[in-house]
Amino acid sequence: MVKMYDFGADTKSVSANERKPFAWPVAIWSCYIPENESQDINILEHLILQLVNKGYNEPKVILCTKVGFNKELVEAALESCMDKGYFDRRYSEITLSEDGKKMLGKYDNPYSADLETSKKSKKVYMIQDLVTKSVIPIFNIEKLPQFYTEDDSAIEIHYDNFTGKKPRSASQKTAMRYWARLCHNKRKGLISGSNTIDVSLPPEKAESVDEFIPFEDEVDWETLSTAVNESEKEVITLADKEAEIEEQKQEMNIKNLTIMDDSPEVYWARGFIAINRNAPDEIMIISPFGESLDDWFRTVINRLRTCDSGLEEELQLFLMLKREELKDTIAFQNNLDIALFNEYPYVCNDPEYRAVKKTIMELTKEKIRFENGEDETIGFAKALRPVYEASLRLVVKNNPELFRHRELSYDDYKNNLRMLVNTYSFLDNDVYREYQGYGTYVNMTKTNEEEGYAAAFFALILMDAWANKNGKSMELLRNIPNLPIRIKDLTSNSVRRSEKGENTAVMHGGNAVADFHSTVEKALKQYAEFEDIFRAIYNRFMEGK
Repeated sequence: MVKMYDFGADTKSVSANERKPFAWPVAIWSCYIPENESQDINILEHLILQLVNKGYNEPKVILCTKVGFNKELVEAALESCMDKGYFDRRYSEITLSEDGKKMLGKYDNPYSADLETSKKSKKVYMIQDLVTKSVIPIFNIEKLPQFYTEDDSAIEIHYDNFTGKKPRSASQKTAMRYWARLCHNKRKGLISGSNTIDVSLPPEKAESVDEFIPFEDEVDWETLSTAVNESEKEVITLADKEAEIEEQKQEMNIKNLTIMDDSPEVYWARGFIAINRNAPDEIMIISPFGESLDDWFRTVINRLRTCDSGLEEELQLFLMLKREELKDTIAFQNNLDIALFNEYPYVCNDPEYRAVKKTIMELTKEKIRFENGEDETIGFAKALRPVYEASLRLVVKNNPELFRHRELSYDDYKNNLRMLVNTYSFLDNDVYREYQGYGTYVNMTKTNEEEGYAAAFFALILMDAWANKNGKSMELLRNIPNLPIRIKDLTSNSVRRSEKGENTAVMHGGNAVADFHSTVEKALKQYAEFEDIFRAIYNRFMEGK
């Protein structure tokens, strides 16, 4: 068991029971980089001096009309340059004075030894990955963590052949360029790369990752350079331009990094793997050094899988155990964030419920289309019937005692139904009228574990309520006495009306399809009604199943 140090792993996106730590070996090198004192001119004054130096004696016109700077701002900067003596007053046209040329040189070449520039150095730590021997692209660590944790469940990443030699210059340059890319993307608010690995797919074959420098042959540096240049052309505000220049200065600082150590210190950096809720065949990589390096570590780990069979086994075992451990608490692949899936994870995860999951997803998609302003009247209505049928079928399948009522004769069926309605005043007389028909009875006798109509499945529940007056079926009717009527209205034809049920009409090709119309409010109300009915039935019949 090794001592793991926290360098800033970002775990906010996953809970503790969804992740597992890993200990990644790194070598820490003490380094110094030059750091400039503040300059004597602002960025707009610097631009003016540059333009004048290149022969443009009307910088105001260029900066205001072509670049888009504020007129008053440019005039103030010109006046400041004049007051500071950067212009030669002997000439009628704007010309740099010796002081102006000196300041421009000082600003443009802050690291030239022959310039009178005040310098200081800042200590940073360069992190070398001991698995690939490459430099990890992070150069802003100024303080090392003091405290460590130990966890015997952590995956220990193995390394060998480390001689303590300083990282190769190619590795340092690649890391610096990648670091510049990360800084640029962060400033622009861009998120690139991925942090997931599909472990159901074999990784690309590779014999070794020793001396592997990630991204050297993968990053299109020319494209990156072009993107940076294009973004510079788009910058028209002083604040943006100053931020751009500050970024370039920091990059220049990093390029002048000097390693001070003869030998490094070895640390174990703590990162994490986690199960991906939306794709349970994938693991998420949580970098030891923050979110921006998730993709870097994902690439290394994915290639390491081919060389380290022990690591591959650890990853596969982690996913297998997590899927089993969390299947009753986390709804995997719930990309639509369906509330019922979060409340009943087994509906989302258990293959037995795949029809229920599918129909709920389809109904949710139609609801979302409604909410987005699309007229999905027919689509939503069509999705209602199968979602009730699939949900009720699984209820009856998992409560097989309900099937015994299929053996009732038609006369006994009608008699039980009549006595149920007459005995319990909370049931409307329409319940008898809607369910007493011979067709409903026949459909009830034909129900099975694989198919059946929603009203036919519910007829079994009505019979069970009369047979077991203190059971779950009776409790359901007491709590939602209008449920039998709503099931009939939403999924089949109502006897008390001459027309087809409102959501059954669209299942056929008659004229009712052309005349059928709904509203967003009605769709949302029916969706919420389904959620409530689902909860009421599943809380009673599916608990502990």
